[in-house]
Amino acid sequence: MEVVTTSEAVRQFQMHPATVLRLILTQRVAAHKDANGKWLVRRSDLERWNSRRVRQAPKTDQTKTSLQIPTEAHAAA
Repeated sequence: MEVVTTSEAVRQFQMHPATVLRLILTQRVAAHKDANGKWLVRRSDLERWNSRRVRQAPKTDQTKTSLQIPTEAHAAA
């Protein structure tokens, strides 16, 4: 059973630290604290959760387009 710290999970799975803590506190991933009080999370649980999560596409500005069609006023200039 391989475990990672919360900071390693944040880097490896590109998660927000609060997300990792929420997964631990809601018991969606198995975790325990080491002797120093740091959370250790099972990598397999994080991989399973990561494969199921739905990522939001970045929002784009709908008013801008990559293709600008010139109008007659611009074409004559």
